[in-house]
Amino acid sequence: FYLAQLHTEGKGVPENLVEAAAWLMKSAELHHASAQCELGRKHLAGQGVPTNPAEGLKWLRRAADQGHLPAQLQLGRCYREGKGGPVDLARAYRWFCLAANAGSREAAIERDKITGALTAEQMAEAKQRIAAFTPQPVG
Repeated sequence: FYLAQLHTEGKGVPENLVEAAAWLMKSAELHHASAQCELGRKHLAGQGVPTNPAEGLKWLRRAADQGHLPAQLQLGRCYREGKGGPVDLARAYRWFCLAANAGSREAAIERDKITGALTAEQMAEAKQRIAAFTPQPVG
């Protein structure tokens, strides 16, 4: 993961987003949540890899399922905006809540912005999923 950061920032090595993405992939495949989150972001933005929102969501989900707060926040935004699939405010709400419950003020603000757009049924389902969430062990 550290080598990916060095290549991204050009610290001690030439800046090379393709090389950074390759190092992120190695770390992500070893279940490194921060690497999974960054790899997901790279796929969303097309930085060092082809733009692929579905692949971005896959890696963000893996990190978020481990309880990685930045991934949960980013995943909520993807569902709210329809990146990588259709807009899904119930899922966005779920991920914003989980990140907010872990201490993200930014996620709490995002959650509050969409709360009124959910139906009672969507809210109930989201709350059930939030209550049932347990970060998944790696491996």
